[in-house]
Amino acid sequence: MIFRNANNQRCLKTEILSRAIEFAYTDINGKQACSRAIIQVRWISPPINWYKLNSNGSFLENPRLAGGGGLIRDDKGDWIKGYARAIGITTNVAAESWALRDGIRLCIALKIPVVIIELDAQVVVDLLKKNASHPSGIGALVSDYKNGLKEISMVQIQHCYQEAKKCADTLARRGALLSQDFVIFLDPPTDVLFLLSLDVAGVYSDRFVSVA
Repeated sequence: MIFRNANNQRCLKTEILSRAIEFAYTDINGKQACSRAIIQVRWISPPINWYKLNSNGSFLENPRLAGGGGLIRDDKGDWIKGYARAIGITTNVAAESWALRDGIRLCIALKIPVVIIELDAQVVVDLLKKNASHPSGIGALVSDYKNGLKEISMVQIQHCYQEAKKCADTLARRGALLSQDFVIFLDPPTDVLFLLSLDVAGVYSDRFVSVA
């Protein structure tokens, strides 16, 4: 269709723009869409004499292989130990669960008495805090890390945003690329060192969140 009248074209463009703006702020049911806000997110050190475990599961795009990884830090943000695991083809929840299980077992091996466990997988956080039902196929894994928690004197479990655990993300991606099953890092790998320094310095990342 060809519009020969320039005024008609301008009116049509205005109408399209107006409808697009309206749609951006209203959902398909005619309800007002949630607003978006920017918050600042950073890694926060644990209280004095506590440790923090951050874990994560990760997937490569092609091939879609999973890896897990994480690290333990003290109240100054100093590296204690890190780890990475090659998991293979699995689900998101299973990858997150493997990473958590390995981190808990490492805490036990290091005789860490008090630890904050922080991860961004809300479903796994709910498994731990609310005793939610777990997806099929990972029952033994869930039982393993729940039993492991009983061997640590004091544990706090909390959700965090992805931007607060960049070191764990990097280690999990490294896990997906491993040729062996599991590795413990006595010292931070070079690609984690810079991220560690940012965390210790308290550098923030911006994140968009929905607000009512």
